[in-house]
Amino acid sequence: MPLAAQVAVPLLLDSSLSITGLPRLIRGEEVGIWEARQENKHREIPRYLPDTLFRTAGRDCCGFNHDAHRLWVRIQIQNQGSAGRFYLELVNPFINKIYFFQTDTAGKLLHTDSTGTVFHFHQRPIRHRNFLFPVNCPPGESTIIYLALEPDYPLYIKMLVWDADQRFAGQQRLEDILLTVFFVFCILYLILSAMLIVQSKQYYTWSYFIYVVLSTLFIPAYLGLGFRYIWPDIPYLQFVIPAAINCLRLVFGIQFFREYFDTGFRFPRLDRFLYFSLWVFFGSALLMGLHYWAPFALMKLLLRVFFIFLMGFSLIMLGWTLRQPFVRRRQNVTGLLLVLGLHFFVQFSTALQLLGHGGYDPLSAILPFGARTQTFFVKATQLGGFFIEMLLVFFFAVRRYFRLIEHSQRVQTQLSAMREQGLHNLIAGIEKERRRIAADLHDGACVSMAAIRMKLETLQVQFPTARAALTDLIEDVDLTYRETRDISHNLMSKALEKTDLISALEELISRIRQARPELEIHWYHHVDIEKLSPALCIHLYRISQELLNNVLRHSKAQNVEFQILESKEKELSLSISDDGCGFDLPAVAENGIGLANVRLRVTAIKGQLHIDSTPGRGTFVRVEIPEAFTPPKAPAS
Repeated sequence: MPLAAQVAVPLLLDSSLSITGLPRLIRGEEVGIWEARQENKHREIPRYLPDTLFRTAGRDCCGFNHDAHRLWVRIQIQNQGSAGRFYLELVNPFINKIYFFQTDTAGKLLHTDSTGTVFHFHQRPIRHRNFLFPVNCPPGESTIIYLALEPDYPLYIKMLVWDADQRFAGQQRLEDILLTVFFVFCILYLILSAMLIVQSKQYYTWSYFIYVVLSTLFIPAYLGLGFRYIWPDIPYLQFVIPAAINCLRLVFGIQFFREYFDTGFRFPRLDRFLYFSLWVFFGSALLMGLHYWAPFALMKLLLRVFFIFLMGFSLIMLGWTLRQPFVRRRQNVTGLLLVLGLHFFVQFSTALQLLGHGGYDPLSAILPFGARTQTFFVKATQLGGFFIEMLLVFFFAVRRYFRLIEHSQRVQTQLSAMREQGLHNLIAGIEKERRRIAADLHDGACVSMAAIRMKLETLQVQFPTARAALTDLIEDVDLTYRETRDISHNLMSKALEKTDLISALEELISRIRQARPELEIHWYHHVDIEKLSPALCIHLYRISQELLNNVLRHSKAQNVEFQILESKEKELSLSISDDGCGFDLPAVAENGIGLANVRLRVTAIKGQLHIDSTPGRGTFVRVEIPEAFTPPKAPAS
């Protein structure tokens, strides 16, 4: 076995551990390591292990990428402070077996413990998600710590020394606060995201929603909280569940990426690589379930291949995301690409960590409480990257949602304008047809009947004996002529075409009084006619005509109040009330053609129709127009 190239320097402890409450990170030059091969496991007490077996861990003790069955770690502690009770903390919740030995400088065994993920959680010397070992070293004395580690996979580990009173005081409160903030943030994000997805109908983002759910489960499981609170009596799950969750969240993350960027259409070669990677990660998640039964050597090889593939996948995707804004000039998605780049950087860092190489944690060096984040196996940079990723994805989703709302509002505005234009064109067509029919009746049928009457009068002179019969025919022709003329006038008022709305309404009222002399019509108007558009005048005339005709035909009224008024707010109101028999409003609203025509015209002028009627109590109808109506322009031919 190789002798030590250099001897590890002692770990010096002072009173700063109890004063500042911060941990002491053990550096590589303070650690001696020895890799024991499987054929020589050395389970004897460490005092029989000579110092010459150990070599210094080097510059960084965080990563031990070794092939030994058992890794021995030797740390000599010199207490130069005032406290005598400490905790040695190993930050890695996935070490299978750990044997702890504390001796004095003469080699006398003082304390021993054994723990690891193959033991039940309740068997740990201190029940914590990390591995904690009590160390007693009175002030001014020295002690030696031996750790026998048996990890199944490449080992990444941080070693911390704490003052015993400080570890579970301020530090534990900070950890609880950070984890509580993490869970609350994730839950709020998931609630808001679900509401946003349902409202915006961006159903492809359910993939990212599931990715966040799995990440919310993965991080506490990766920290060892699942083993502490959920499956403390099933050690086998401590490795399987975090690894399987990590693979599944990658599956949904890749699916979200494919759907968001439509890689199948826009980047077919990249899509084939993503599709292949998706099935690799899905298969790896299934493989984790066979971890307990498969041969250890095979699983170790497969998992190492998986970690290397994960690292390569992250590098490829990181390169792709950086290439898009700078080479492809896709500046419109720079923000989202930043999110993806951050995500793949975190995945690369995780894969590197699982391969036994911790690397530098920049965020822990920047944060004011960065030293306290050393107790998390997940790096502060990884947690911060996950937070930023969720925030940015949520921001882009919200921005896209508001864009969809704006687009929907524009479409609704266009549809409303098209409906308004169609309604105006329909009514304009009706008015045009009414004018044509009125002209045909007035200039055609009325002229013909006048000619027939003249011929009948001529026959009266020629055939005196048939005078009585011809007189009856002339009276019938006169009656038909008057009815046809009334129909023509109803279809199109000449007064409305030649004069104004008020004159046309007065002519209409005059004809009604002639038809029903017993009906009292109280007519009042106060409106600036010049401000009304021709189209509005036609609509108001037709609405008045329809409502007054209903009074004549159905109401049996004795008094009618008819008003057209203009308020100070420039609103128009047309109201007609009578003291007639009234009607059942729901029944008439369903089948009444006249009221349907009134509603159509009120809609065309953007007004509101109010009807109050009860059988035996008369009827009140009011039409309110909020502003002067301007008809939409006719479409260009």
